[in-house]
Amino acid sequence: MNLTNLLVNGTPPPTDSLQRVFYLPVGLSPIQIELYNILTKLHKASLLRKLDNSLNIKNDSIDPEYLNDDKLIEILEQNLSNIFDHPYLLVDHYMPKKLLLMESHERLMFASDKFKKLDLLLELLKTESLDLLLVARSVKELDLIEAFIIGRDLLYKRYSGTSLIDDFNPTEDPYKSFTENSKKDNDDYVPRSKKVSKTGTNAKTLRLHLITRQLLNGPQTSSLNLDFVLSFVSSLKDEDIHTIRQHNPNIRLINFIVLNSPTHGKISLTKSDNEKDDLKTIQFDSLLNSIIKRNEDGTKIYIENFGITLEKSLPFFKEPSKNQWPFPQLPAFELSSIDDIRNSISKIDEQALVTSGNKKIKLNEINIPEKISFKDYHNLLTKLTYGRIKEVEEIISQNAKNLIPIKIKSNLKHLQLDNTKLKVGGLFKELKQLKEDVVGVEKKFERLELEFERLESTKREHEYELKELKDFDEGKHEMNNEIERVKITQQLQNFNETKRLKIEELGTTIDSLRKEYQEITSEAVEKSTVSKALISQNEEILKKLNGKGKQLRSLMNEEVKINKSIEKQKLLNEIQFLKNYNNKLNEIVKDKVSVVNVGRNGRLHRSTTPYN
Repeated sequence: MNLTNLLVNGTPPPTDSLQRVFYLPVGLSPIQIELYNILTKLHKASLLRKLDNSLNIKNDSIDPEYLNDDKLIEILEQNLSNIFDHPYLLVDHYMPKKLLLMESHERLMFASDKFKKLDLLLELLKTESLDLLLVARSVKELDLIEAFIIGRDLLYKRYSGTSLIDDFNPTEDPYKSFTENSKKDNDDYVPRSKKVSKTGTNAKTLRLHLITRQLLNGPQTSSLNLDFVLSFVSSLKDEDIHTIRQHNPNIRLINFIVLNSPTHGKISLTKSDNEKDDLKTIQFDSLLNSIIKRNEDGTKIYIENFGITLEKSLPFFKEPSKNQWPFPQLPAFELSSIDDIRNSISKIDEQALVTSGNKKIKLNEINIPEKISFKDYHNLLTKLTYGRIKEVEEIISQNAKNLIPIKIKSNLKHLQLDNTKLKVGGLFKELKQLKEDVVGVEKKFERLELEFERLESTKREHEYELKELKDFDEGKHEMNNEIERVKITQQLQNFNETKRLKIEELGTTIDSLRKEYQEITSEAVEKSTVSKALISQNEEILKKLNGKGKQLRSLMNEEVKINKSIEKQKLLNEIQFLKNYNNKLNEIVKDKVSVVNVGRNGRLHRSTTPYN
């Protein structure tokens, strides 16, 4: 997207509400995109026919018993609005309250990007003393929002419909203010686990008021002193909350809006009163151009190019008059040519579907007649959705099978790596022991060298004495006492013989120690070489496994998810079997005769009852 066009062609709110109406851009979750694609496939023929009608191309007349193109387009817009709010709203039947209370916050959040942004806002403002009015499109959507906020560290009050907890924990009048005094056993707020008394609540707590658009300007909201209005209804305008602004005329209105949605297009394409286009034309053009961009995430531009995140909105909520809203304007809604729109709708992917018998069929083999009734429409939508679910399950199952050899290979590599580490550890211990032995031998060798030097010195002294004795023996020196000379000579000979034997013994010991030292040194060199080779081999193996190891850990996490999904499917199959079994029993009971024959005496006989 061109940033210049974003800044120049951005569509701000109307001038009279420039400082009071703001937009929070949101995207679509993967589930919402999948349902968007399914609806587009289902309405492909009607969209092309409607596009031909806009080009004055004549089509055959439409049977009034079936849905015409205008009605199909209206249904498409309504279903898209429900999906953009939350995919659960696409279900037409009543959602049990117990089931909603059992639904986890994570499942509700990851199914819709609006709920994800709402979760970030609630976490951001949970310690702020603010009164926020949260506007929903319907009571069913308000049930989802209430299930999403139950259990959080905040206060909330509901003004439309019946609270999810009223059937289990009766509360006081929903139209009473938070500040009124009441008994401790009647609380405004009841979390999932236990009640929390209002009197023990911290003063700095976020307060939410839940209401639908139909009751927005009713008597319930006329006495509220609010700070902000958060609207899940993207088309809510400034004049729609005139009653709420009686106490505070500067209340800011923040609309959650899905970028590249039909509502985004209508806001962007609506001109001033002097140049007003046909609203139906604008609405249809917005729908067609939104379908082209259904797989684009329009929220990335705020993060990637501007670095704007929702956390930067906290100063605005604290002091809105002194701080700016971090999303100043909506990006321009780009229009495409008729040919591009036709080509985009005509080239909708025909994905393969999987039936319960694991027989693959193509989407074009599912007969979508040109004339369909409302019942046929729901059947086709159910079939397409179920087929897509089975296709995803088949992909998950195939990925689980493909993961098995990868996991085995990974385990073998890890086992080989562990064995190599054990070998390296053993060699390292041996090398360490050899180093200690070498140090001991070196110290012993140093001591022997010192002893050898001492013996050499003694030897030189004895040689000198021997020379003196030889001189006496040759008559070079005279001795007065011949006996003394013989005695000294005998002593010197004995001493000399003792030293000679000791020197020979020490020489033999030195030779053996030198040989042992050489052997130990050579062995240490060999093992050091082997250790270095193994260490280098270990480093190479670690380098090879370092890249794929992270992928394998992520695959193992996916395997856990796959196992959970398989267990879930088994439980769903058991539930479906029990439902069918229960329905069959009800049909059998209804078929029994309900009129009982009475005897003459007016008594009932056991043989006449239908359940004998």
